[in-house]
Amino acid sequence: LTLKIIEKKIDLDEARKYLKTLRKHSISAKLLLILGLPGESENIVQEMLDFIDETEPKSVQVSLFTPFPGSDMTDNHQKYGIKSVSTDFEDFHITSQRFEADEKLNIFYEYDEVTPWGKGKKQEQILAEYEQMQAILRERELIF
Repeated sequence: LTLKIIEKKIDLDEARKYLKTLRKHSISAKLLLILGLPGESENIVQEMLDFIDETEPKSVQVSLFTPFPGSDMTDNHQKYGIKSVSTDFEDFHITSQRFEADEKLNIFYEYDEVTPWGKGKKQEQILAEYEQMQAILRERELIF
């Protein structure tokens, strides 16, 4: 659902197949994942971990969803169930907690309580999921 909402034409089954083929030929892969996207399930952390376990990448980078000014997700934020978005570039970050586990984060957008796809996640929940993923990746020595 999430990939459809953000209009990404990625087939996860195809991605799994390609990553397995790379591994079969001893070519390492790095995954770049985004957390906090519109329409994520309540168990997104486990879904990401299952994908990582299945595809066995060499490293993983998880970033927080960042709706940039000028993007459709900012200009038409209501369409994505986002009730407010900051346009102050001081608020923006792409990667965080890669080097410092205690780095404090904030999210500069907020989902509506009820979105076009169902219940919107609160900022605190997104940050908790992000911090959980980062801790697991550090523990597994997968952060690059």
